[in-house]
Amino acid sequence: MKKTVLILFALLLVCALGMTAFAADTRPVVRVGEGSGIKLDGVREDCYGEPVEVAKAGVAHNADFPLTTATLSVAWEGNTLYYYIEVRDTTPNAVSPNFWEVDGVEFVVDLLDTRALTYPGDNTVARFAILTGVDDTNAYFLFPYMLDHVTADQIDWYFTPQDEWEGRGGYVLECSFESPVDLEDGAVMGFDVQIYDDQSGEGHRDSQTYLEDTSDTFHYCPANLGARLVLGNGEIVSDGEDAEETDDRVVIQTGYGEAVLDGEKDVCYGETVKIEKAGVSHNADCPLTTADISFSWAGDKIWAYAAVADTTPNAVSGNFWQCDGLELLYDLLDTRANTYPSDSSVARFAVLPENTPDSPYASNYFLATASEEQIRYFYKRTADGYVLEVEFTVPESVSGKLQGGASVGFDAQIYDDQFGNGNRDSQTFFGNTEDIIGQYPAVFGGKLILAQAPADAEPSPAEPETPAEPTYTYPASGESGNALVGTVIGNETGWGGNADAGAAAAFDGNPATFFDPLGQGDGYCGMDFGRKVVLDKVVILSRADWNARFKGAEIRGNNEDNVDTAVTLWKSDVEGTNPDYFVITDFENNDGYRYYFYYNTANHGDVAEVEFYGTDAPAEDEAPAPETPAEPETPAEPETPAEPETSPNTFDFGVIAAVAAVISLAGAAAAKKKH
Repeated sequence: MKKTVLILFALLLVCALGMTAFAADTRPVVRVGEGSGIKLDGVREDCYGEPVEVAKAGVAHNADFPLTTATLSVAWEGNTLYYYIEVRDTTPNAVSPNFWEVDGVEFVVDLLDTRALTYPGDNTVARFAILTGVDDTNAYFLFPYMLDHVTADQIDWYFTPQDEWEGRGGYVLECSFESPVDLEDGAVMGFDVQIYDDQSGEGHRDSQTYLEDTSDTFHYCPANLGARLVLGNGEIVSDGEDAEETDDRVVIQTGYGEAVLDGEKDVCYGETVKIEKAGVSHNADCPLTTADISFSWAGDKIWAYAAVADTTPNAVSGNFWQCDGLELLYDLLDTRANTYPSDSSVARFAVLPENTPDSPYASNYFLATASEEQIRYFYKRTADGYVLEVEFTVPESVSGKLQGGASVGFDAQIYDDQFGNGNRDSQTFFGNTEDIIGQYPAVFGGKLILAQAPADAEPSPAEPETPAEPTYTYPASGESGNALVGTVIGNETGWGGNADAGAAAAFDGNPATFFDPLGQGDGYCGMDFGRKVVLDKVVILSRADWNARFKGAEIRGNNEDNVDTAVTLWKSDVEGTNPDYFVITDFENNDGYRYYFYYNTANHGDVAEVEFYGTDAPAEDEAPAPETPAEPETPAEPETPAEPETSPNTFDFGVIAAVAAVISLAGAAAAKKKH
């Protein structure tokens, strides 16, 4: 599954306030006035609440770019909030004479004060930005990217630049937001605001000034909104002492010691837990997978051993493991942050099996805060699923900080592609489904307690075991009949000069290898049987995931090694059937030939396996030579006639060495290209 696009279903669920224990509320309060008849004209009505300064904190994305400042006040009427903000900007745009060009303000409000750890999906958190335009006659536009959980018809605004304002430049922005929920006197709402300043003239937010909290620069977490709006006469909750947070994560005891990546569960692994608590089916009627998972650690490495039970084959390939996989998430220093920290102390990555069972790969798309060099793995199929064993090397920023007894935040997801479309049709989670894309260590559902290292032993690296080479026997299909074995003919190399994709790959008994022609109609594979044979059947396995290239395939025969003058015995008018073998028993012109070819001029013509079955052709009748009178000779003693040779009726599948020698390309004819 190496698709450029791999589709992410971001079903973001509400994390209710009661599900997370927050410390006592110390957020600063912005008082909201109640008014009527407010006009968006750049004039601040008396009904606006107390003004507050937006100057407390910020991020300068480019060096030496100063932060802007502003004064903000808020009013409300019915279900509408009004914002009046005066922005002081001392940094002209480097390209435009308009200092305010492509500057702007972003507003975020958590209408029900959910303090969720990510955006809820019911429109109770609103986020939108208004940015100035390119001239003062059309001097503003709504930044579409920032219309999260908000539609344009909920927002109106007024903008006016101030060229000389207390000796400095700036602008006034007055806007209204129509809330989708009813606003009542005394209500409390989470709130934050950012001021964007484009100083380089490149359309960037070269600096961002926040009303309060800079820890969530993209406002993905209402839990981080740094202030409260209090409507009208609402009471302000006392700050009080910090409340004690509870930790209800599932505890997993790791083992200690280095594991060998071989798909076998080493004794160093700790306790086993189930991944089956919760999940999301992105397509109806897709059952969730389950898994047993356990961990070990030593030095700067963590090992995970996951035995996944999957009973739902891929609808296209038939391989239940194809495009499935496991995502692992580690909060290595147990930060419990509300978003990914920037110091690589949180790692997130996925390992997905590829299109062939022996070649898994780490999906680059999921290597968030981890690199490919940090990840090693071993994958193997089982009777009811697969085993995935993963080694993760922690980054230098964490190396040496992992100690016995320490806790590591943890979560895991199992992906199951059931419709063969490369999607995660279902996801099973170890812990928390409220964070289905693994963005927030604060909601990781488990914690690993690292086992203590033995006091009297230093862990030594285990010697990796070399997996035994699989033995393949030609023919591989298991079809009955007289299998014909000859000398391979055709291309010595395949597409791109690949020696492993030459003609011999079609006769090696290995369904995972394949003959790959040099181009459409450019190259063939076949056998020279050294005598004329008549076909009973031909069994073909098309190349995995390239069944379309089977259409137009031909079986040709000739009494010389020349595919161009060969007679066509059969031609495919359908696509291939991999992983099932295609059996052909109906031929034309099946008169007996020495050379047989698999060839395709209609498509590229890849093929995994070709098997010929048949018998020797009947001996041809020879015309008698003319007799010459000769002197009569004394009759010789009659000789006992030799036993006639008979063609074999069966193929000895056990004589692998002999078959390998026969089908070797050492004696093959030179490769032939069709031009």
